[in-house]
Amino acid sequence: MKIGIIGSGMIGSTFGTLLGRATHEIMFSSRHPDTLDELARDNKALTGRVGDACAWADAVLLAVPFKSVEDLGKQYNNLLQGKLVIDATNPYPDRDGEIAKQVVDNPYLSSAEVTQRSFSSAIVIKAFNASYFKVFLSEAFKEGDARLAVPISGDDPTQKSIVMQLIEDLGMAPVDFGRLRNGKKFEPGTIPYNANIPIKEAMQKWGINLP
Repeated sequence: MKIGIIGSGMIGSTFGTLLGRATHEIMFSSRHPDTLDELARDNKALTGRVGDACAWADAVLLAVPFKSVEDLGKQYNNLLQGKLVIDATNPYPDRDGEIAKQVVDNPYLSSAEVTQRSFSSAIVIKAFNASYFKVFLSEAFKEGDARLAVPISGDDPTQKSIVMQLIEDLGMAPVDFGRLRNGKKFEPGTIPYNANIPIKEAMQKWGINLP
């Protein structure tokens, strides 16, 4: 699968590296793609501008500060028609300002819904936001009950199954929280956020039949 990485910082570079190890094709993107040459060389990946990644990829991983989501949607939504957007962002009001505060203060609004609104032509699935990047690095490619529990939510069953398979490809265990709005249940400040627990323990603590 061809996966474009939008935001090649800690989370973006981590998942570009891990997904590349899982034999997926990767393009790291930036407004200054020349700064990504070493990262791409180490991972046998491509580099490009954000628009290049959106046009080239089958799916993109959105790993940027939450405050950037709406502007990115305005610029690149038209290049992602019908494509999968994996939303790994988190709303932090101190960093991201008013848009993050709106999400945090509204119990009926998730950050993933803001992302879907911003990328209205795409299909958004929430995943990879509930652990620190160093945890993903250390816990990747495990087996069985030792696999890291990774929360996921989304409204499209087909695209959600694709992301669940990507999680499996990385030796982690997806935990389906249901609809996209339920991404609220593993944002910062919730029990699953930064829980960093294996799947067997997650099923005991979070419940098998999640709402």
